[in-house]
Amino acid sequence: MTPRTGLENRPLTLWRLAQPLWSRIEEGERLTQGQLDAVVEAFFRIGVHPGTDPVTALNLLARAHRLDSTNPKHPYHVGLLYLRHGRPEAAVRWLTAAATLSPVNHRVWAHLSLAYRGLDEQRSGTPGYDGEHRARAEEIGATIRDGHDDFDPEAGEPPLPLLWPGVCRWTGVHDMAADGRLRGRTAERTRDTLHADLEAVAGLVDGRRGGAASFTVLAVQWMVYGYPPATVRRLMKQLPPDDGAAGRVLSLVCDLFEADRAELPARLAVCLSMRSLPDVLVALIHRQRLFWRPLRFPDLGAHAAARAFTDGDPARHEKALASAWRSLAEEPPNPMADVPLPEGTEEAPTAGPDERLAVFTDTAATLKSLREDAQAHAKDLAQGAVTDAADHARTSGDRDVLTELVDRLEAVRLSWVEELRRFKGAEPAGLVMPFSEFQRRLEACEAEFQEPLGSVRAVLKKRVDRKLAKYRGEFAADGPTPSPEALALSARLTALEGPAAEESSGASTATPAPGSAPSARRPAAPPPPPVDADARARVTHALAMAEDRLRTNFAEARTTLEAYPPESRHREAVTLLRAYLGGQQAEAELRLGRTTDARRYWNSMLADDPLHPGVLRNLAVAHTSAGDLAHAGLAWRRCLEALYLRDLLHGDIRRGAAERADVHRVLAGSFGTAPLVQGLTPRSELEEDPRQIPPVLAGKGKVGTAVAHLRLDELNHVLTHRSPTLLLGVGRSVDEAELAAARGRRRAAVTTAVAALPARVRGPFEEACVRLIDEAHAEASRTKGRTRRPGDEAEEQAHLAWARSRVLWKLAINKAVVQDAEADWALTEYSGDVLGNLRLIDALPLDPTDDMVLSSVRQLGLQGDAAVFVRQLNKLGELACERAVSRVFEVAAETTSGGADRFPDRFRRIGRSWVRNSVPDRYLDFLNDPQGLYFPSIRSAFSILNTSGTPADDHERKVVAAAVTALERWMRRLPGATGPAVVLARLLSSLDRYDEVEAVLSRAGAEAFDERGRQKLTPAYIRLDIDRGRYAGTVPRIRTLLAAEPDDDQLRSLLVYAYDRWIDSGKSVPSTRTVAEDFARWTDEETVELRRRLVLRAAMAAYRSRHEAGGTGPLVAELGDVCLRDPGDTQALYHLVEALHKHAFELRGEMQGTSGERRRALRTELKKLKVTCQEHAAALLSGSEINEEQRARLREIIRNLRPE
Repeated sequence: MTPRTGLENRPLTLWRLAQPLWSRIEEGERLTQGQLDAVVEAFFRIGVHPGTDPVTALNLLARAHRLDSTNPKHPYHVGLLYLRHGRPEAAVRWLTAAATLSPVNHRVWAHLSLAYRGLDEQRSGTPGYDGEHRARAEEIGATIRDGHDDFDPEAGEPPLPLLWPGVCRWTGVHDMAADGRLRGRTAERTRDTLHADLEAVAGLVDGRRGGAASFTVLAVQWMVYGYPPATVRRLMKQLPPDDGAAGRVLSLVCDLFEADRAELPARLAVCLSMRSLPDVLVALIHRQRLFWRPLRFPDLGAHAAARAFTDGDPARHEKALASAWRSLAEEPPNPMADVPLPEGTEEAPTAGPDERLAVFTDTAATLKSLREDAQAHAKDLAQGAVTDAADHARTSGDRDVLTELVDRLEAVRLSWVEELRRFKGAEPAGLVMPFSEFQRRLEACEAEFQEPLGSVRAVLKKRVDRKLAKYRGEFAADGPTPSPEALALSARLTALEGPAAEESSGASTATPAPGSAPSARRPAAPPPPPVDADARARVTHALAMAEDRLRTNFAEARTTLEAYPPESRHREAVTLLRAYLGGQQAEAELRLGRTTDARRYWNSMLADDPLHPGVLRNLAVAHTSAGDLAHAGLAWRRCLEALYLRDLLHGDIRRGAAERADVHRVLAGSFGTAPLVQGLTPRSELEEDPRQIPPVLAGKGKVGTAVAHLRLDELNHVLTHRSPTLLLGVGRSVDEAELAAARGRRRAAVTTAVAALPARVRGPFEEACVRLIDEAHAEASRTKGRTRRPGDEAEEQAHLAWARSRVLWKLAINKAVVQDAEADWALTEYSGDVLGNLRLIDALPLDPTDDMVLSSVRQLGLQGDAAVFVRQLNKLGELACERAVSRVFEVAAETTSGGADRFPDRFRRIGRSWVRNSVPDRYLDFLNDPQGLYFPSIRSAFSILNTSGTPADDHERKVVAAAVTALERWMRRLPGATGPAVVLARLLSSLDRYDEVEAVLSRAGAEAFDERGRQKLTPAYIRLDIDRGRYAGTVPRIRTLLAAEPDDDQLRSLLVYAYDRWIDSGKSVPSTRTVAEDFARWTDEETVELRRRLVLRAAMAAYRSRHEAGGTGPLVAELGDVCLRDPGDTQALYHLVEALHKHAFELRGEMQGTSGERRRALRTELKKLKVTCQEHAAALLSGSEINEEQRARLREIIRNLRPE
């Protein structure tokens, strides 16, 4: 016989068996049905194994579902996985798929109901949500409990289950329903509804596996949430005997909830030491039963009003603070009663008349004893001496206690008398003692209750009050301080207060349970202020009393922790309780305006957990609220460091990525940057006033901080993606090159983003991010990005929402700085800061290749190409610069507006702001030379100058003079702009007003925005020197400037102008070699032609300046040298021919007056000259560079030179 063996459940073994088969499936190989079933089952078992990480489990269960799409257990467990990790939306989709495959499976439908409930909690409070998910959850739950299967009313005939039709087939629905209701408000109405579920679970103890444990868990929750343990005791009696762990735990918890509060701390300490209860449960019981006093100030409005009170009527404030004091000092509330039993249900036996009479007799004796002790104490007060302030305070306090005690004692006596009369009139059924004895004792008891209070009230009014009034002026500084004896009398009376029926009706034969007051009586009023206190002092006293009462509550709560031995002080239960008290007290102090105390408590909480993100965050918020920005910044960095360290130590940086992203969004909108990130942070709106944005943009520190946190928000948002293509930011059909480029972009983004993180986590977090990016790249390369995963759709929707928020954010900034026609930020002195800081915004671009970003743009209804629109949003700085220039020009042109007289100073500040923030030169040049503003007023004058260079007649001089006047006005309106000064200088120079030119340029240089603007005046200074004839010093300056800017057209034009004017002057004309060398750097045809013209003119001007001295010989030599350096200069060659021809006639004339050797030498020179001249002429005639007139002249010269 083959032995039976257990099924294999070890994940590694299952994977080793299934992996080869899965590889064959991936390669497209067909498997047998048995092999396919084995792979599916292996993947399922690995996926549901508790040791499998969630990502692997999700992938394997999805594979199993893909291979076997008819089995409901695969989508069911995927839905459970999403439900367990707080993703109800995805859980609903998968559980709906499982319910479709198995429409009568109540377990699946129950968890679908739970998913809908989670979706309701997630969307509760959002606009447009009406609670339909909660209604659907309740509808499914009710259908399961009723045993029906019509989950879809519109589907027609419901399916019929094969087993147990009409019966609830998954009893866990009762536990789920009760658990859901327990999370609501604790109230008697909820108690009655919950009781049905608790009773149902109790009735299933025998019928299901683990029934006792299920009931124990639910019953413990029942008591922890504040419901009566009596209900649990009653239901326990209906259960079968259970000596197991569940029964022992439940009995112990019931004992603890019913124990005397004075004994409870010690009993909880024993439970903690013996580990008989979980630490968390010990902490919950301790908090529920021992932290019963209020730990929050009940009326913060009254507290704030009292703090602000300075003068007036204090009664309203005193009344409100006294009410708060009573709320803080009230006694423990009555425990909630058991669920009322239905009519006809057998109740527990009540006490007989003998026991009830015993209660009345004992109470009468207690009242008598209390009455006598109160009278004795009043007489002691009347007889005692008042020698100092302490005696006066004690006597005054005891007087107040006894005065109140007298009224209370009378009310208690009358209550018991009324109850005794009802008892006396009833039939004493079940009487044990003889009736005569019963009557005697009853009469004696009634007589005892009828005894008057005696002279207590008279002693207090006539003797004690008189004594206190006598010494009030001397000892009234201190408030009343009751003695322990008086307080003991009050406590004894407290035990007797309450409805007499509860004590004597027969429901119990004993006095009230120790440690719990029969009723929540209204506590006494707070101690009164000193008699001579003014209005402000009275309010201050009332405020101090209320605050002291709150501190006393915390002190009493902390005292309950002292029962735990030292070795248990670091157990989880005690640590949780300390953290709870510390957090409550810190929050209370913060709400009362004492941020220093709040920070001290939060700092003390860090002793238990130095990296607790919640404590660090609260501490950071407190520092921020207090305006302590230095400590706030440090606290926020510690909070961030804790968040990152927590997940780095856990080994999965994806785990808290969403939480970290939320924190970074909050920080991006903190420290005064909320308007800048509107729509991105919690409780911010997109329709906020856009005029709030530019002032925030003016702060570089604020913008830099916001951008750094938004960059980290983007990084952590990316890390939430499991899909490799989403993590890389690419589509599903990209090639390997695009994948590699995306990986490079993501790595660069990580490096930039982590620079803002604390140093301790920066490096490890960057390495973890790069590792995830590399893994995503490898997976996308392996699967070619085409494989869809179970969570891809949800991730895509989340990414789409994130992309939409970023697009709307950029649109809001665009609206504020570009589209707002009424925005005047461009006219402020911080406009340059806005433009400079927009570059930081542009450094956080939207990806124009991201499909989700483009989809979000299209969903917003924006027209045109979405990618082009996104690229425009990535250039907000350029758009803002253009808008700023346009706005400045608009206002500058408004010369008649009310603010026209203030515009010059604003313009100067704007320009300096732009220079200070390194606005691109392209836009700064618009301010330096706003031609669009001033040029229309000088167009006519410039037309004259461009035509003739200078005004030719009086009319033209008037036109130029009018332009001068207009430009002077623009210079006054645009101080700092050098462009108008340069043009004005040229106009003045054309009118020969050189002194004014120098003054204009000096003023412009002094007012220029920056050095670059002053450099633009240099050409004007050079032109001025040229116009004044200072050529020899001007040309070297131009030469020096050209060495730095060889391609500057303006400098080249100035050089041409300088040489033109210098050559025309005929004074100290520059040499042709110098002119040629200065223009040799340019080889374009236009400049070469200019150079040849200037060189020829320089040669001819030098010839003319010699006044024909020396003949044409020097000219021939100079032009010959020019032609030798530039053989292509045809005009120089032509003039050389002319000079040679003229020089030939000069030689011939000289020969006529000489003889001998001199004549022969001149003849030889003449022959050479003629030959040279003829050769040059022939060369010119063979070319096409000269005109016909010059050709005719050359032919004439050749004829003249030929021998006859």
